[in-house]
Amino acid sequence: MEKTITVQGGGKVRVKPDLVELTLQIEGNDKNYEQAALLASEQIEKLSSALSALGFGEDELKTTGFNVRTQYESVRDPGGEYREQFAGYVCAHSLKLSFDFSPERLSKTLSAIASSGSAPQLHIFFTAKDPEKISAALLRAAAKNAREKAKTLAKASGAALGELISIQYGFADRAFYSNTQVEMQRDFGGAPRLAKAAFGDSFAPEELEISDHATFIWELIPAK
Repeated sequence: MEKTITVQGGGKVRVKPDLVELTLQIEGNDKNYEQAALLASEQIEKLSSALSALGFGEDELKTTGFNVRTQYESVRDPGGEYREQFAGYVCAHSLKLSFDFSPERLSKTLSAIASSGSAPQLHIFFTAKDPEKISAALLRAAAKNAREKAKTLAKASGAALGELISIQYGFADRAFYSNTQVEMQRDFGGAPRLAKAAFGDSFAPEELEISDHATFIWELIPAK
């Protein structure tokens, strides 16, 4: 009967974020649908113009979602009873903008958005430009870790490692994002200087800490 050893190897890397993702939500509200849609479009045009002045291309501000919903409000009728009354339409655009991270670039971009006359709700995420490179480094680290553990266990058992029989790996759909997240509400539009002060040269988002593992099976052979 063939003797084998099964070992799980793990890898972990810490990576400084080098990419910023801004997600923006822009809404137009009106009792008339066409007017609600127009109000949202006008905000997007203002936003695009401000970003273009910073050197962003037309295709860099991407639409990730669009929806239209109705709003209702509670009103009291002449009899004193409350009822739901149509309040209008909301046209909502979800947008995303990604660019190489630097505090200066982030500060200038946020200042431009704040001064644009649009009123987005904005979230800021810090991530990595090359997640595939990180994944490859993780798997190399996991393989090295597993082999070292397997050699130690085999030697302690009076055996040695033979051929590698199999590798079991379940692909993990990881989120390559820093734990540092920033949310700026729609009313931040009047404070471009606040954006500059918040993201000065000393601003450094937390590193991405990512781990992965795989299971390796080796043949065990007599020690020489």
